[in-house]
Amino acid sequence: MIIAVWNIRGLGSSRKKEMTRSLIRKERVEMIGLMESKHTEVTLHDMNKCWGNQDIEWVQVPAEEGGSGGIILAWLKDSFTLDEYETRQHWILTVGSLQQNNFRCNVCTVYVPNDRNERLEVWNQLR
Repeated sequence: MIIAVWNIRGLGSSRKKEMTRSLIRKERVEMIGLMESKHTEVTLHDMNKCWGNQDIEWVQVPAEEGGSGGIILAWLKDSFTLDEYETRQHWILTVGSLQQNNFRCNVCTVYVPNDRNERLEVWNQLR
């Protein structure tokens, strides 16, 4: 499975969605983590602009008021089967199986703050 992670710094523009789609196609990405989406809600329309009309699923942490932050973890349904997930302000944890070999795994996408104390708090949550 090919996984990509990108600090997109806003997924709102058509250009960013086109860039995401290009990366996914060029690198044959099956799962992608997008940091700083700056979206409070990601729609199927948004995801189709990034993936094309493929069968995908995603989990998101909405951006804060004012548009900062936001995390999206998205994948092709025929590559990864989600069993459960948990989210906090700065991370998404998914538990599931890779379809290719039925390998059960956890995928955690983390976007930590620059503030040292906040960063320690995030790492403590993940323990």
